[in-house]
Amino acid sequence: MALLEPRPNRVSRRGLEPPWSVLGVSVEHACDVADAVRIAELDWDVEAIEPIMVSHGNQILVVPGHAATVRLSPNLRALAVVTDQYRVVQNRDAFAMVDDLLRESDLRFGWAGEYDEGRKVFLTLSDPEPIVVGSDDVHYVHYMALNSHDRSTALRLEIVLSRRRDNSQPVMSFPDVDRQVRLKHTRNVDARSEEARETLPGFRSYLAEFLAQAEAFERQPYSSEDFRKYARKVFRKRSNVDDIVGEAHGLFLEESRTKWGAYCAIVRWLDAFQTVKGRVGTQHEQRAIRMLGGVSTRLKESAADELRRT
Repeated sequence: MALLEPRPNRVSRRGLEPPWSVLGVSVEHACDVADAVRIAELDWDVEAIEPIMVSHGNQILVVPGHAATVRLSPNLRALAVVTDQYRVVQNRDAFAMVDDLLRESDLRFGWAGEYDEGRKVFLTLSDPEPIVVGSDDVHYVHYMALNSHDRSTALRLEIVLSRRRDNSQPVMSFPDVDRQVRLKHTRNVDARSEEARETLPGFRSYLAEFLAQAEAFERQPYSSEDFRKYARKVFRKRSNVDDIVGEAHGLFLEESRTKWGAYCAIVRWLDAFQTVKGRVGTQHEQRAIRMLGGVSTRLKESAADELRRT
């Protein structure tokens, strides 16, 4: 079966740009978080305004217990309806959490931007030293802060790996370490941000666990027959499972014949080949939005778990 065409990757003098580059701008030369926010033109404010009123005939009705998040500049723009327990976190405050990462490491600013008309914003940092799995499978290490103004997601800080050869993003879960910190937009978000800072060193523990698991997978041979059985289990809930297995197997043939190669083929299919749909943006942007939102995270984690069990 012929493979579908994957999304093109943007290439610069540094090589492949990360997927989210289509949604933002480079802030690699920023002096600090405030400078990065300014460069990316994210230095605007959001306010929760209440009450919300609706009209019905000649009557004006108040919607109790709710507010509207409104972007104040450059033009007034209503973003979402939220409960009155929702706490707005300004972009500059959301991204201030990465200050500790910058002070305690050699990380560099990467990209920053917005999408869905500013309902969601992001800022990334990059480790100048990539990690190597086995002999030649190189991954870049990114740290990403994401904020939303429409209650769709929590304020989030996470570690993200991006494979150099194809920009796919493998994700695994481990019982004793976390790859992300999530803070709900509630009244105590400021207090919890301090708690989040204290958990940042755990990201390095996640990275060590990931590397150990990937190297263990690489030491275990895997055949085409093994892969087809494995892929069928991973995608068993998809109605077109036969087509997916055929396409993913073609990707597996481009990898090492190991469990690691099998896992990379699944991740690559999820990130670059599965059909995406969205109400805004180009196909490039929709794929980037899916990756920023971690849409396939659970399936990637379960794919790794399946390999551990066999």
